[in-house]
Amino acid sequence: MEINKMLRVEISSDMLRAELFCTELYEENKQKITKQNLHEFLQNSQIVFGIHPEAVELLLSHPPTTDFPIEIARGIPAEDGKDGKIKYTFDFSSSVKQTEDWNFRDVMRIPSVKENDTLAKLTPPTDGKDGRTVTDEVIPAKRGKPYHIRPGKNVKFNDSDQTLYAILDGQVVINQNIIEVQPVFEVHGDVTMETGNIDFIGSVIIHGDVPAGFSIHAGGDVKVYGIVEAATIVAEGSIFIAEGFAGLQKGKLIAKGDIHVGYMNQGIAKSNGSIFVENSIMHSECQASKDIYCQLGNIIGGKVVARRLIEARDMGNRLNIKTKIKISLDEEQLEEEEKLLHKQKEIEKNINNLQKIKENLLQREQTEQIKELLLRQKRSYQASLQELEEVESKIKKLNKHSDENGKIVVHRSLHPNTNIIFGKYEQVIDKEYKYVEVYLMNKEIVIRPN
Repeated sequence: MEINKMLRVEISSDMLRAELFCTELYEENKQKITKQNLHEFLQNSQIVFGIHPEAVELLLSHPPTTDFPIEIARGIPAEDGKDGKIKYTFDFSSSVKQTEDWNFRDVMRIPSVKENDTLAKLTPPTDGKDGRTVTDEVIPAKRGKPYHIRPGKNVKFNDSDQTLYAILDGQVVINQNIIEVQPVFEVHGDVTMETGNIDFIGSVIIHGDVPAGFSIHAGGDVKVYGIVEAATIVAEGSIFIAEGFAGLQKGKLIAKGDIHVGYMNQGIAKSNGSIFVENSIMHSECQASKDIYCQLGNIIGGKVVARRLIEARDMGNRLNIKTKIKISLDEEQLEEEEKLLHKQKEIEKNINNLQKIKENLLQREQTEQIKELLLRQKRSYQASLQELEEVESKIKKLNKHSDENGKIVVHRSLHPNTNIIFGKYEQVIDKEYKYVEVYLMNKEIVIRPN
């Protein structure tokens, strides 16, 4: 009996794994398998690399059909090269270290460099290591990708040492894959008709006030040491106002970074980062992609919206002025999570059914037909397990970034007529609460002591 009538080979699509399956003729003729004809069979099947000695020994012991399929060989996957990296050699953080004597007003340090300072050093990518298939063919490794960053204004690149240098003194700004140095524009007093509106590529420092009607557009940060009235400030970086913002329902603060301000009254503020207010937020509209902090004051009237956290001493007041506090949930994400949870239940149900099928088949006489059904059951069971693992991984990923982790923290009083909103879930407070935090759990708004 020829061995190829007793055994057949299946090679995985990536050519890295070879398995042996037995035919109907195997059980009666398995004693005829020898080391020589097994070796010839593998050679004829082009299985010549990564052969498992223990698998060969198992086959020569003529195992029962239940031991099949048997992995006979495994190749070596290619190891792709490592991508290039960048190491910044300066501190581009704008935050101030909060020591024991930290003052809320000490909110900004402009990340600055001097002429000829090094900004960053590049590490080139590596080639990687080729792999080998079970048929002894080379699997070429992919070379790592270089780190793409380009020198922008006032920055030069030295190819010999793969280093970026500053050409002049100023602020470092990284925008996507471009690094540049922007000088800082300063006004040593109030913004007046003498200065006019300011539209500057770099950071702007105002050592006085910004009166109503003026506008400041900055490609970096904006820092104002005085008061901002019904003016408009737009910053690609962060906005810092030492005194306060009296918007008169016209003034706007718009920042891609954070907004730091002493107080806010009848203003509009929008931040792609967080909003930090030292005292109170009154009758204003605030929106932050991260958090809103008002730790020493109240949020009274208007509407504040954040994605992760809203924190204040009081929300609303004793006059029951209508105040909206909203955690902005990603409703599309919630719908996706519900779909995945439904799919998870269906797969788990299918797995249970497959397990019952297996138990039923094992109780029957093990004919070739039953064995084939068991093999199909095994494949379906493994495919379902893999699908379940993928679905659970997606659910875990959604939960990791879930906005249901968002919460509202009140350090003293949460007053009636304060409208609490988590996405599409809403609750109007009908009594006073003390020292509480509010969050969403199982699609319900929960209020508990903090």
